[in-house]
Amino acid sequence: MKNIADLHREAGGRCSYCDRLTYLTAGEGGLDALAVREHRIPRSRGGGNQASNIALSCYRCDQIKGRSTDDEFLDRLARDRRREMDAIWRTNLKRQDEGGAD
Repeated sequence: MKNIADLHREAGGRCSYCDRLTYLTAGEGGLDALAVREHRIPRSRGGGNQASNIALSCYRCDQIKGRSTDDEFLDRLARDRRREMDAIWRTNLKRQDEGGAD
């Protein structure tokens, strides 16, 4: 299995899921931004430790992803992002209807 420093360098220091800048120590960016190895297919679901099954993740995404596969987690992130964008759009539309700034 690749060591975390090599994985971090190869990924440009970015989380494979949320694109957050990650750090090799929690003191640099806080625990949420700590770089961790993440199994694309969890070992509990048959994934192995081969390099092709390891991704760089921030601690936050690692904790949220849990036993999800990459595809499942990325779909969930996309749904959450769409909900966020819809909420922003509705808020902006409401402000415009009320005569507020856009």
